[in-house]
Amino acid sequence: MHHSPRGTLFLWPDHWQVIGHLTPNRPHRHISASLLVGLDGPFRLQVDGHWRTTSAALVAPDVEQSLDPGDTRMWCAQLDPDSDFWRALQHRLGDQPRWIFR
Repeated sequence: MHHSPRGTLFLWPDHWQVIGHLTPNRPHRHISASLLVGLDGPFRLQVDGHWRTTSAALVAPDVEQSLDPGDTRMWCAQLDPDSDFWRALQHRLGDQPRWIFR
């Protein structure tokens, strides 16, 4: 069952978050970092041309990505690369400086 897109958007000066049912999108880049969590289960994410099924992902700024959430409600945060939030998470990428899946 596919849900119509709907959710709640939260805005702060250095990041924004959305929680809800999202629509699939085409490959694109953000100036911000992306933190994506499937709240009801896994989702599909394409990063640098490779699709993965995952329940959480952290994608560095300016990395091509595309989301296919399916029926999963998502929590998505877009973090300014100069924000304390991104600085606190950036080390989690470890040896892979562009993205990490869980």
